[in-house]
Amino acid sequence: MPLSTFGDRGTAERLARLFAEVFSFFAAGLFADMWLVYAGLAKSADRVFRNCAALKRKADLDAGVVYAELAEYDCALAAARPIPGWLEWLLGKGLASAWTKCSGSDAAIAGRTGS
Repeated sequence: MPLSTFGDRGTAERLARLFAEVFSFFAAGLFADMWLVYAGLAKSADRVFRNCAALKRKADLDAGVVYAELAEYDCALAAARPIPGWLEWLLGKGLASAWTKCSGSDAAIAGRTGS
């Protein structure tokens, strides 16, 4: 039986197992990092949306206050990385339909409230 490039079958299996464990650790860290970043972005967006909705009801609205509210979301958006290409390829249709659904419902709500 010929020897593998690594010397023997046990060494090759250990290297393959090591590679799988390192790759799993890397993938888990990548997903955890993405989850934390996008969860923070979602929380920031929700907070800004609620604050802006409250500001909209005020009669004496100052543009500086609105800019200050939007600056929080701008900072959160700048901190978030773009969606990775492979994830967009994998979930692209679902992301696009969710965006269309949210955009359409927001436009419908804005149209109904007269604002």
